[in-house]
Amino acid sequence: NEVGVVILKSKITRHHYYEPDTDDDEAIDDDEGVPFQNILEFGGSGEVEMVARPTPSLLRKIDRLQVNKESESLRGDFCDGIIVAADSLHKRTVKKKYQRRIVLITDAEHRVEVDGEQLSEVLNGLCDLECTLEVIGLDFGKQAKFSKPSALAVKKEPKEEKEDDGSETDAGSDTDAGEDSDDDDDDGEIDTALIKSQNESLLISMTEKTGGYVMAAKELKAIFATLLGKRKSKSTRRKVDFQIAPGVSMECRFSLLLSKATVPSLKKRVVPNDSGYSQKPKDDDDTKKSDDDASPEDMLNMKKIESHFDAEDEECEITNRGQAYKYGSGLVPMSAYDMGGLTTISDVKLKIIGYIPNSRVSKALYVGPPYLLSGADSRKACAAVSALARGLERTNKVAIANFVQMKNRDPSLVGIFPNVTQFREGKTVGKMTEKEAEKASYENPVDLIIFKLPYMGDVAVPTRNPFEEHDESKEKVCDDLIDALTLEGDQLDYNRIANPVIRSYWKTVVARVKDPEHELVMARNEKDDDMATPKAVLEGAKGALDAFYESFPLPEVDKRKTAKK
Repeated sequence: NEVGVVILKSKITRHHYYEPDTDDDEAIDDDEGVPFQNILEFGGSGEVEMVARPTPSLLRKIDRLQVNKESESLRGDFCDGIIVAADSLHKRTVKKKYQRRIVLITDAEHRVEVDGEQLSEVLNGLCDLECTLEVIGLDFGKQAKFSKPSALAVKKEPKEEKEDDGSETDAGSDTDAGEDSDDDDDDGEIDTALIKSQNESLLISMTEKTGGYVMAAKELKAIFATLLGKRKSKSTRRKVDFQIAPGVSMECRFSLLLSKATVPSLKKRVVPNDSGYSQKPKDDDDTKKSDDDASPEDMLNMKKIESHFDAEDEECEITNRGQAYKYGSGLVPMSAYDMGGLTTISDVKLKIIGYIPNSRVSKALYVGPPYLLSGADSRKACAAVSALARGLERTNKVAIANFVQMKNRDPSLVGIFPNVTQFREGKTVGKMTEKEAEKASYENPVDLIIFKLPYMGDVAVPTRNPFEEHDESKEKVCDDLIDALTLEGDQLDYNRIANPVIRSYWKTVVARVKDPEHELVMARNEKDDDMATPKAVLEGAKGALDAFYESFPLPEVDKRKTAKK
């Protein structure tokens, strides 16, 4: 990943269009010859350069930035910043395979000087680069999302009309006719609100041109969630021949839908330390070196040698070696060539065998992570996949299919399910009625989800001991406990709970970028734990918990008696 940072309304003007002769960070005078004044650009290394791979120095530079009230009167609005960022992206990534995007974080409360012709040319260049514009609006009142760029022209910012000196009071003022309304602060708030509204409309038209979104972020968590985005798997958009019925097939794409997030592995570095190792053997007669006496070079060059010896301790030639499977006390010969003959020769394909009711497939029998099947860029394939998904949802059935995930690999038995989350999202958009939500959901294609199913013998059968008695009162106690601990609303929602290990890792990395000797930063604590039962729920379930303890008393166990000897 490569990144560049553009700071707006900075006292210092320094970017790839203009570099001052001096290295002193001082504000420049108002000079017409300086392009894009009050714009400060940091490259990936934290210095004045264009897009590059980030380094810790870039984070240190950003951490030292401060916001001053004097910046309100400076130039360098978000239009200038977008132009500088777009040119930097063009020079670095033109005619190269990159996934490009510009993320703008702004409150849009300052006046913007719009050169419609220049801005339209820049936005057309972003469309050619397939670069989206993503706006994080601080306390915005409007938001929008566009999946694809449009051919609409950029709307110019309307000029504010000035009122005559003899005009009446503002229509939006709450003051009565008999009261004085010469409060400058109120006029300033109205003016700022008008400018903010116009800038929001301008940003929405720009994102409509390039594709992207304008998000009205009112919470810090919402900003972080949008900036981080969704983690993409390595196996994305792989081709598969999807056979819906005999003689009906199409090319689709499948990708890994879920994968566990892990902490990046540590980078190892070998530092030779001759004082800690001895190059000489301990004894003159000893020709081998122990591990403690090995030099760093010897440790790096160590290799594992696998040799085969016969009964007379002589190395066997490769032509005299064989492979076999153990069966009882004997061996059944089997070579790698024989194993290759057992493999099915087939291309990557997904063939539907038939359909069964959804109730016959237990969720406990899903094997491995799910895969997402879509029509990708083909509208016909998207229509076919979406039609199949809606049919499965209406009939409450599952498609059983034969799935060859990789070329010339053994097939897997899979179940194909509709992506239910997309249906739920369509039914909860704003305050739509059920018919309006259903109509809106048909505008976007629905994908399918692939789950592997087990073969005969793959499922373990647990051993169960039957209950000696049946007590309905104890069943009621259990039901009451479940009802008391039922979470409402978005409590403990997985969409809002971050992996504590990943959070601790990133917080520690950021802290040690600033201070290499900083202690570990733990994301979880007892007072504010996202993975704990809410206190209000625990207090409400106190009576049900006491009844559960009384119905199912747990005797103390002496660990000394149960400990293994």
